[in-house]
Amino acid sequence: MTIRHIMVFGLAMLLALIAVLAARNWLTQNSQTVIVQKELPTKDVVVAVTPLYFGNMVRREHLKVIKWPAGHVPLGTFDSIENLLGDGSEERYTLKAIAINEPLFTSKVSGFGERVSLSTMISDGMRATTIRVNDVKGVAGFIMPGDRVDVLLTRPSGKDKKDFINDILLQNVKVLGIDQNSSEERDEPSVVRAVTLETTPRQSQKLTLAEQTGNLSLALRKITNTGATEARTIRVSDLKYSELNNPLAVKKKTHRIIRRRSASTISVKVVRGVESQRYTVLKEKKIRLATDNKVGLKVMPQTKRPLGSLDSSSPITSKTKPVTEFDVIGKSPPKNLLPD
Repeated sequence: MTIRHIMVFGLAMLLALIAVLAARNWLTQNSQTVIVQKELPTKDVVVAVTPLYFGNMVRREHLKVIKWPAGHVPLGTFDSIENLLGDGSEERYTLKAIAINEPLFTSKVSGFGERVSLSTMISDGMRATTIRVNDVKGVAGFIMPGDRVDVLLTRPSGKDKKDFINDILLQNVKVLGIDQNSSEERDEPSVVRAVTLETTPRQSQKLTLAEQTGNLSLALRKITNTGATEARTIRVSDLKYSELNNPLAVKKKTHRIIRRRSASTISVKVVRGVESQRYTVLKEKKIRLATDNKVGLKVMPQTKRPLGSLDSSSPITSKTKPVTEFDVIGKSPPKNLLPD
């Protein structure tokens, strides 16, 4: 083997090594990590394949079974269509609207053979109470089943029953139905004559008694506004005050505190002939009073002294009498006194 063949063989080995390293580097940069995920345990859940509304009969063609993570199955669902429909001898109806792919809950369907009525929609311990309304008191028909309202009572007051007052009787009350309709799927307002509310037994008594003593009106609430509002009695005399229609700008009640200032000044009365003028001088400060002839004044408590008899080096102190008169005749008043 000649030197030429050895050089060619060595060059070929070098090129092969470079190619292997380049290929390895490319594979390393473009390789993807394959993660094998472990399958989570699941359970069967019955959901709706078509929209269902209040009072619809539940049929097999309305339902399907899907897989749901076993650790996140909502309470009250059905794991098979057979458990939901039974043997088919008795029907079941929807008590509330159910959307597509929404699980069917025991609280949203009636019992086997149970007729659909308002009593199935009342919460435990609550009652359904109906009050009469009109196109104004019923918020012009914009109230729908499922809304929340406040009940206002307007009644006469006073001995002669000529004055009227208004109170918020109940707050955040759920509307179960309007007239004979309890479906929450209504989307058009209509004038109604009666509204059925979900109340406690005591609230039912208050509503029944309030209808005999005055007029009831409804105030529609925002669906997210469920908190109680501080209520006060409104009288006819309150109607003369205007109010800003912005609850965020309403200021809280404040109490005005008046602090009396301690007497920090004294009053000085200067008489010139038949005319007099009163001046105020600050206390706790030494003030030198000077006239045109540079005569100083020293005011002593409970003392009236002529201007000429005062020492020019004596200042006014804070122990002076609150009101002191001076007889200054033919001379100008002190320049550094403060007039009232």
